[in-house]
Amino acid sequence: MFWIFKKKKVIPHIRLSGIIGSAGRFKQGMDLSGQQELLRKAFSFKKPKHVAISINSPGGSPVQSHLIYSYIRQLADENKTNVIIFAEDVAASGGYFIACAGDEIYANASSIIGSIGVISASFGFKEMIKKIGVERRALLTLGSARLAGYSLGNRDVNLAACVELIHSATLLHDDVIDESLIRRGLKTPNSIWGNQSSILVGDYLLSRCFEIMVDDGDLEILKLLSSTSAKIAQGEVLQLQHKGEADLLEETYLKIINLKTASLFAAATRTGACLAGSNEKEKDALESYGKNLGLAFQIADDALDYYSKEIIFGKEIGKDFYEGKITFPLIIIFQRANHEERNFLLEIIKKEKRNEDDFSETLSLINKYKAVQESLKRAEYFVNVSRDALGIFEDSEDKKILQNLTDFSLNRSF
Repeated sequence: MFWIFKKKKVIPHIRLSGIIGSAGRFKQGMDLSGQQELLRKAFSFKKPKHVAISINSPGGSPVQSHLIYSYIRQLADENKTNVIIFAEDVAASGGYFIACAGDEIYANASSIIGSIGVISASFGFKEMIKKIGVERRALLTLGSARLAGYSLGNRDVNLAACVELIHSATLLHDDVIDESLIRRGLKTPNSIWGNQSSILVGDYLLSRCFEIMVDDGDLEILKLLSSTSAKIAQGEVLQLQHKGEADLLEETYLKIINLKTASLFAAATRTGACLAGSNEKEKDALESYGKNLGLAFQIADDALDYYSKEIIFGKEIGKDFYEGKITFPLIIIFQRANHEERNFLLEIIKKEKRNEDDFSETLSLINKYKAVQESLKRAEYFVNVSRDALGIFEDSEDKKILQNLTDFSLNRSF
């Protein structure tokens, strides 16, 4: 008689806990140098198929968060190991970032989970974007830098953070101007803490951004991002000037979204090229990629306002319409509607306040003239121009990722 004993599977388990980076004047928190050997042993112990990592951290240094995240992914890829993350009491900010190194993430319903300002240096497909909430502009800076050949230091992370700080500041100010109550399915800061706090925090984020840029010391990038901040403000003013103009020209609309949205996309990608010391041809190509991606993104976003669902889209449906903003779908109607329909729409837009019946009537015209479909076609045109701009770069995984971002901007539902 033979007895067959099955070996128990052993899954290495390590805990990463505490503040990341410096934890105080005389105390060092969690960093890569202190965790590197422990992580290496876990991934090399009997060639495990899985490694379990428990995280209990409120965050801390974005640099150390990035280094730990990258090292975990490096070991996982080298050893073809599945990483299982368990979030304990808290995995926020940098702790949240590190958790995203996992192939599987588990958390208790009462765990505190969330990104509080850390910018990820890893980027990929729309599922990852939805999963961790990383902003596209930061991804564009990091991705462009890698495509252009940047590989040393952490300047890409710091400047990607600058781009995101500019964006966050403009959102805070924009929500006050538009009197928005919902963004990404959550209450806006101004609806919770008031307009004064939102304006002051937005101003602080811009100030912090310029501090980081000055510390970086690259005058070309400083000039680029500071001029972009001015362009965004110009776009806001131009939009206010044309608010309620139902017969807004397509040329004027494109100028507005180029200033408000596309300029930051373009700056994000050109910054990546500047970091890598690229020539002017490569800088211009990545800037064109970002600009046209930004135009496509905004036109698709405007179209979503008329057909998405609030629970997915993350803000009130018809918000632009109720605010009297003329976006591409309405421009399409004016180009195709008859005289009576145009006059009807003019009267609605001229109203001080628009109601649900007005929105319903406008939706009927949008459906009649397929304004949403035509808007998405125009967005697709800019997506194609954006992808073509990458043609000067050799095929690579980094190039493929940037190309995938163009598809996501067009085919998203949020």
